[in-house]
Amino acid sequence: MRRKVKLENIFYKKDGVIVNFQFKTTNTKTGDLVQNYFIPEAWIQTDKSIDELDDKAVCFDCKHGQSDEATCYVRDKFKSRGLKSKIRGLRDRGLDSIPELDQSIEDTLLEQIELWGKGVRFGAYGEPILLGEDLVEKISKRTKYWTGYTHQWHKNPW
Repeated sequence: MRRKVKLENIFYKKDGVIVNFQFKTTNTKTGDLVQNYFIPEAWIQTDKSIDELDDKAVCFDCKHGQSDEATCYVRDKFKSRGLKSKIRGLRDRGLDSIPELDQSIEDTLLEQIELWGKGVRFGAYGEPILLGEDLVEKISKRTKYWTGYTHQWHKNPW
């Protein structure tokens, strides 16, 4: 029997977006939840500061997005340090090192959610609808509890 190892991060690509589930966090406001991020692949393929980059690919028509009012609390100066660090790390790794979503990655993700035994925060950055209804349902059934918000609630009935 193989010993199950706790992973600190799972990354995969899907439809031009990098999806990250971060199992360790120092976020004192949300507590010890699995954090879920969505990052446009285009952000990894440039050396521009994220302050200059459009976020419509992961935030859609959110009025707080960089393309509109730019009032998103995640991209606030101090709070954006973690997001900027994540982008730097992904740029160092390179886009080719991040696999496309497949059944093996999904199985590992669901196993890790059960193994860590925490709650999940859908959409620490970006729209959780990018996960798709099927995966959100599978994760929700395996986690102790979950939290999240979407600005797309009126466009996606699930």
